[in-house]
Amino acid sequence: MTDDETRAAARIVRRPDDEAHLVADVDRSLAQCAEDAALEPLVAWDARWCGLEVPAAPAVGFAVLEARGGVGFVLRLMVAPEQRGQGYGRALLDAVVARARRVPSVEMVATSHRAENTVMASLCAAAGFTAWETPFAHDADEVYLRLP
Repeated sequence: MTDDETRAAARIVRRPDDEAHLVADVDRSLAQCAEDAALEPLVAWDARWCGLEVPAAPAVGFAVLEARGGVGFVLRLMVAPEQRGQGYGRALLDAVVARARRVPSVEMVATSHRAENTVMASLCAAAGFTAWETPFAHDADEVYLRLP
């Protein structure tokens, strides 16, 4: 897929307005990716569409991987509301972690989420993420995690 096709597919994954305090929307995320080469947008489809140059169904999820300073950081992760509860979140998180581990400069994989985001907290715990005492200042309402 071209960058334009990837961006168009990502824009299908809409964040509900009532989750604006939990995760940035796709348009903002794509704008950040366009400005920063360390950010990589990733779009997820149902596995039934693997092998097609352009999947025949809408994307089910969107993520942004940041590779900087030896850390592969899952900066964004969202699943389309109508696709939730089917395992796409875990599959997308696993795929982003695998992608991060393929980046030669990445020594550690980490993420963060708002303290009130219990869905992301459960997802990260199930994937094996543990608390990370970061060496930098951060928002007290943000929970930082890393894979051991």
